[in-house]
Amino acid sequence: MTGRLGPLFVLDMCERFSFFGLAATLVLYLVAADGPGLPAGQAAAVFGAYVSLSFLSGGLGGWVADRLLGPRATALTGGLLIAAGHLLLATVAVYPGLLCIAVGTGLVKPATAALVAELPSGRTHTASLYSVFYVSIQFSAIAGPLVAGLAADRAGWAVAFAAPAVVMAVGLAVFATGPVPSHGPLRPLPAAARRRLAWSAAGLGVLLVAAGSRLSITPVLIGLGLVTVAAPFVDLRLLRRAVADDPVAGRRLAALAWLLGASAAYWLIFAQGSSALALFARDHTDRTISGFTVPAAWLQALHPALVLLLAPVYALVRRRRDIPRRPARSFAAALAAGGASFVLLAVAQRQAATGPVSAGWLCGVYLLQAAGELVVGPLGLAITARLAPPGLTARYLGLYGLFAALGALVGNRLYLLTSVLEPEIYFAGCGLAVVLAGVALLVAGPDLSIPTSGGIDERNVYAGADRRG
Repeated sequence: MTGRLGPLFVLDMCERFSFFGLAATLVLYLVAADGPGLPAGQAAAVFGAYVSLSFLSGGLGGWVADRLLGPRATALTGGLLIAAGHLLLATVAVYPGLLCIAVGTGLVKPATAALVAELPSGRTHTASLYSVFYVSIQFSAIAGPLVAGLAADRAGWAVAFAAPAVVMAVGLAVFATGPVPSHGPLRPLPAAARRRLAWSAAGLGVLLVAAGSRLSITPVLIGLGLVTVAAPFVDLRLLRRAVADDPVAGRRLAALAWLLGASAAYWLIFAQGSSALALFARDHTDRTISGFTVPAAWLQALHPALVLLLAPVYALVRRRRDIPRRPARSFAAALAAGGASFVLLAVAQRQAATGPVSAGWLCGVYLLQAAGELVVGPLGLAITARLAPPGLTARYLGLYGLFAALGALVGNRLYLLTSVLEPEIYFAGCGLAVVLAGVALLVAGPDLSIPTSGGIDERNVYAGADRRG
């Protein structure tokens, strides 16, 4: 890992430690007798709102980095908000704390990804950098839940929520003192627009504080759902306007939209891990080993562990090319793997009708999803950064996050169908639909061709349009 990549890796790893640790403990805290004591359904709704807002804030983070603060200052601001949010949670200010953490996450993710894109690659390919960066932070996906869960069990909720603030403080110190590129926005807002934005932000903050104690969770969830659906398409339209004077950039953005739509289909499957797979692990999986019953939550660590195990295989396959010549094929394969994971889950669900099944079924499901994530994650980020015009890298990466938010939202809403469908029918139908989305990408989507030399071949950007007639 290069010296300039190290501080970015540390900060992003600290952010993931916060996210996954909170994901493992937030609902448990909200329903606990020594916590707010919310009903389980309302606690799940609060967690869903937090995750949606984290994704949505990625679009905001990309805009702030490109137009307002620059990527380094944006990442620092996001890290400070995450640390402050955890301290607020530790003092029982739940909703202000979650708001700070969600917005901070949205600032950190596109800003650090944009800084990775600025690293001098030399002989190291762009996607290889993203693979190292992306895979390394999977350690936090394992460590976060273990540390937060242990702290909550042994020392109480306040310590569990405060621990990520301490970790983030260390990460911010490493990031702030490291050799990270420091520059302002490449397309800064005019001074008058900055002043209007400052007043608008202050007014919005006052309204949120005034209304926060009066709003029920239902209208908040409905509003977030509508915004999540609209946001990627609104941002895509704004980006088309931003590149309207550059026909090449416009064609690249149109082709990228197809790949991001495909990535949303994968995240639709992935997002149900905290519901469908967690409940299957709890209710239908034999978790007893030599008399010890493994907690169902521990099985959630299988996915990041398998990502780490598959990473060397992925690196071996990609050793000659950082980005495949026709990435649509790789994305279609990722959708096939993600969809197949739910088809396998449907088979396991049918087997569970006669009693708990082996944990090997879940291992197979997670293995397929991990294989898909290694394409949609680091490769998707690398392609998005490669196609972004100068000054718009962070906004393009924010668009990637908005499509991920859309997939996560649709996945969580689709899971409600299990109340009227048999689970195995739902899993099989959902999985097959995602596989068909991959087929549609191959048949109807633009064929973005990237030659071995590293540039982007525009000749075949709309080859798919020719096939459509």
